[in-house]
Amino acid sequence: MTTATLTTTTTIPQEVLDRIKETEGHAIIATVHTISRSYMSRTATFILMNADGTEVMTLNFLIHEVTGTTLRSDQKLRLKGCGLDVLFDTLYRFYQAIGLSYEDALEYASHYKFIG
Repeated sequence: MTTATLTTTTTIPQEVLDRIKETEGHAIIATVHTISRSYMSRTATFILMNADGTEVMTLNFLIHEVTGTTLRSDQKLRLKGCGLDVLFDTLYRFYQAIGLSYEDALEYASHYKFIG
């Protein structure tokens, strides 16, 4: 398996980078598990899917590694924020961190599918 090295110490598998680029972000599924009473945080999972709709891998650890988002012991991301789309924001920061251009990161981040 070849990998692409980031400016951080994290490596992203090349097939993950290729799949994201090939689908322009359309292969990401986001699930929100819980929302805090104050609505200031939520737990979520991001999954990269195959073209046939089967799961390739959970991206939570990679997103945590490159963006600094909190990864809970149950492997769900804890996303903080109110008044903005934290799923979009998390993906945007992830895409920027893995080297996508500003324009591509904005476009790709808007293409995720939400399962609530």
